[in-house]
Parts: sequence; structure tokens; C-alpha cells
Amino acid sequence: MHLLDLSGALLPASFSSDLLAFVGLVVCLYLWHVNRGLGGSPQVVDRVAVKPWTEKELREAYDKLRQHPIDVTPHLPPKQQRRYIVTGGTGTYSYYPLKGNPQNMILVQQRLTNSPGLVGGAIVQQLLLRGQDPSLVRILDIRPPSPKVAGSVRRARDLSRADFVQVDVGSKKSVDEAFARPWPSHAADWPLTVFHTAAVIRVSERAASLLALSSRVNELGTAYVLDAARAAGADIFVATSSGSIAIRPLRPWLPPWQRWPTGYYQRLTDADYDLHRPHGGYYGNYPESKARAEALVRAADDPKARFRTGCIRPASGVYGSRFDNTVGAYLRTGGGPDWLGHIVNNFVHTGNVALAHLLYEQVLIAPAKKEKKKEEKDAEADQETTHEPSPVANNNNSSTHHDLGGQAFTIVDPTPPIRFSDLQRLHLTLAASPMRFYRVPPVLPFLLSHLIELYSLIHHHAIQPLTAYLATPSLPLLDIPLRALGVAMRLLLPPLTGLPVLLQPALFGISSVHLDYSDAPARRPQGEGGLGYCGVWGTMEGMVGQVVEWNEEWDEARRKRELERQERRGQERQVGVDEGAKEALKREGENGRVKAGAVPIVVKG
Repeated sequence: MHLLDLSGALLPASFSSDLLAFVGLVVCLYLWHVNRGLGGSPQVVDRVAVKPWTEKELREAYDKLRQHPIDVTPHLPPKQQRRYIVTGGTGTYSYYPLKGNPQNMILVQQRLTNSPGLVGGAIVQQLLLRGQDPSLVRILDIRPPSPKVAGSVRRARDLSRADFVQVDVGSKKSVDEAFARPWPSHAADWPLTVFHTAAVIRVSERAASLLALSSRVNELGTAYVLDAARAAGADIFVATSSGSIAIRPLRPWLPPWQRWPTGYYQRLTDADYDLHRPHGGYYGNYPESKARAEALVRAADDPKARFRTGCIRPASGVYGSRFDNTVGAYLRTGGGPDWLGHIVNNFVHTGNVALAHLLYEQVLIAPAKKEKKKEEKDAEADQETTHEPSPVANNNNSSTHHDLGGQAFTIVDPTPPIRFSDLQRLHLTLAASPMRFYRVPPVLPFLLSHLIELYSLIHHHAIQPLTAYLATPSLPLLDIPLRALGVAMRLLLPPLTGLPVLLQPALFGISSVHLDYSDAPARRPQGEGGLGYCGVWGTMEGMVGQVVEWNEEWDEARRKRELERQERRGQERQVGVDEGAKEALKREGENGRVKAGAVPIVVKG
């Protein structure tokens, strides 16, 4: 008997269909289990999160902030007699030519974090607010601060007061030229502080082969800015790192006996920032590139050379501009699918992050002044015949002195974490623009994200190199057909852009995780090992204030559109009147010609 006949005799025809049905049932049950894990919250999360916001609280905060916006001025450190360079202070979307491998020889759209109205722009605003000379505050970024780039007319107006130099942070030549630009003669020898905030956020990528797309600006760019700052004589260098460095990878594929995914709730302190983890120890490429950049900055701290450095780590949810990835993202898109309403997370207002940068500068300036005075006294002592120990030097080296150079501090809002459902309630209650959220099971976008990631990797490693080759074929006889094939491939297999490209598994590693950050070290008083940080914006006040600004601009834009519509209608009516008048004149002219040429009729009696 044939083997197939034997198998058919041993296994009835209905067995295979029953087996497939059983496997399908097991798969569905497991996906339900994964969805159940991603769609709930452990009890510890409910104890950590703030009480859910109510519509009444939101409306009261809205009315209050419309009348009395938060003023950060009383909380700012005093004005300094210094020059300032802020990298990444204006641009929203920047295009960097990635050279080298064929698949990188395209213009890739990269979003600058901490740019327009985010940390870089907020630092510039606070520097000017405390009285720094605008000509001594220099922004280095890819594009000037126009309203479309800066995020609002008001913010663009503030940032336009400062000096601006166009620069590609990923190019050493561009960075060196920008730092070599001369300063006003009266302040050319003043001390220089550099706030390095420019970075690219590619939160959806986790493949090691794509790490260079983040590292070009985040790591190499940081190294270029560090070198240029030293060459320019800077003595203070404060960089913006990221709280996402501490996040461990989420493991959504949980076993059947496990209720919650591994890494689903993470309590994060400054002790959790291991900057030298292997690639798999990060949720994606972005935090790894930021960890490498932070390591460079902290290692560059050199008290003997009077080059003091440090980092500020905003919690992974910075907001404060229409171009942020939290409040601003919902406002821009009008809502969308929701599978995060139950997720608890810390957020931090861009103004609080900027304030922390200025506080860190203040802390680093004090030891620098002491070091300089100590060296001057030591030099005077060397000129004397008797060399006695300097009491001042002994005091500076005492155990009560806290040198914070080369360190990093996490920063969050001074209020407990909130749920994403609070964020959605904020938009539905207060936003003047249309908003709509619709609930989807988290397992559906999670499964879809793997397909999108697969297409993105194939496109990066295969389609892009092939279309680049076809664009410049080396076979003369096939030049036209190959070029046509390349054009057809680009049209039929385009790169993903916009929101779809964000929906990849790495995104779930930062958005579908309950995060509870601690910024206790930063809140310690200055002189006791801390920055003396105390956030000015609570999360509700900060987010409501952002919606207030959005609504003002939305209403203004709506009024302008209505005026333009009325003008067009008036013009159309005027055109109609003019056409009617012309037609009437035409008819009158024709009647006149008829009358003039008419034959008189004689009536005989």
C-alpha cells in the first residue's frame, strides 16, 4: 500500500480539520491572554497613579490659567555674565543626508526632540526672560524659528530675538564653523555655556542594523559638539539626555501562567541608568544612542581643564509644544485609536526641563569659580618665600563640598503619574478642535506592528538599495528600462511615513509600559548634592495651559478663515454685480442702437 494511502487510512479526513480548529483555538486563546496582559493594570499601578481627573477640575484649571498663566520668572536662577549656545533650539522636522551605504543615500526625515518650544526653545525663552542679552544667546539648528517651525507665532517671536546659525549637528565641519562664528566684541572673552539639546527621535526602530540612523546625530553629533565647545573655550556643557535610557524591554509574549508581561511596571531611579548595556537591554535604538551620548558627555567632565559637564534626563513624556509626542500629537491628529487609556506614566513640562538645565548650570558655575580662585591663591602662594597650606584650599577640599560635575539627573513634573485616559479626557473636555478617540484591543496594533516592522526592514535593506542602483544603471542598453523599473518600484513600494511608520514593536516598549520615575536626587537642595529642582508646572496645569494656547491659535485661525471666506463671498457678489451691470449696459446699448436705426411709422388719419 502506498504511504499516502496508509496515512489516509490511519488519519481520517476530519482529523486534519479538527487539528487546525484546535490549533486556531489555542492561538486565539493565547492572543486573548496577551491582550488581557497588555490591557490591564497591576494593583501597584493604581496606588502610584494620581486620582483620575474630572471634567470639573479641568474646566476650573482652564479658566484659571486663561486669566493667570504660570510665570516661571521668579523661579529662574539669576542672570549670568556669560555667552550661550543652544543646539536644537528651533527646528521641528529636519532633513539630514545620510551618506555612505547605498541604502542611506536618501534624505531621511528626522524629528528633532527638544526643539521648537521643547527643551531647546524653552531654554532660550527662559534665558531671555531672565534678562540675558539676545545677541549673546545663539541658537544652532537646521532651520530658523519661523511660526511653522517653532510651533506658534508667540514662540517664534521669542526665539527670533536670539542669534541664529544654521547647522547640521551630524556634520563635524558644520558644527565647527558654527562654533567659530565671532561674538560681539564687548563680550568676546566672556565665559561660554553650551546647552546641547539637539537629537533625533526614532522611537520605533530596534534593529541593530538601523542604529546608525539614530547615532549620527545623537552620538556622533554630541561628540562633534563636545569637541567644538572645548575648542571655543566653553567651561559649562549641559546636555539633554533621556529618561527612556532606564527603561528595560517589555516582554509582551507572556507564558500562559503569567498574569502580567515582564517589564510591564517599572519603578525607575537614577540608579537604574546602566549606560553600557548590550543592544538587547534597551527597548529600541533611540535610548541606546542617547545612552552612548550621555556617556560621552559625563566622561568629558574635566575640573582641571575647567570644562564641567552634566546631563538632564527628562522623563519619557516631554510636552509643551504642538510638536511634542504627547499633548501636541493628540491635538494635531484630532485623537485616533486608543489602546493606552489604562497606562500610567510620568510626564514633564518642557519649562520644567529647561529650568533644570539652568539650575545645573548654576551648580556647575560655583565650583568653577572656586577652582579659579584656588588656582589664583596657589599662584600667589608659590611666589612667596614661605609655602604654607592655603586655608581656602583646605576648605574647598572639605567633605562638605558636593561636586556635581559629570553626573546626570532625572526630571519629572512635581505631581504623581497620570493615566493616558486623563490625557484623553483633557482633550475631549477642553480642546476647541474636533477630537475623537476609539478603543481598540492592544493585541491588534501589536500584531500589526510586526508586519510594519518587517516591511520597513525589507524596504531599508533591499528596496532602497535596489532603487538607488536602478536610478544610476551601468548598462547603457538597459538604461531606460532599468530607470523605469526603479520609478515603478518607488511608486508601488514607497517608504512608510507619518503615523504608520511609528507603529512598530519598539513603540510598545515605551508607550505600553507603566512607568514611575523618581527625581529625588535632583530635588535635593543645592549644596547637599542636588539641583534644588522644584517643578513650576504640575502635569494638569502644564497640559491645560498647552490646550489654552492651542485653542487661542485655533480660534484665531478660524477667525482668519471666516474673514477670508467672507471676503471671497464679497468679491464673488461684487463680480456678480459688475457682470450684471455690464449686461445691463450692454442691453441698453443694444436697445439704443435699435431705436436709432428704427423706421418711423406714419399713421394716416
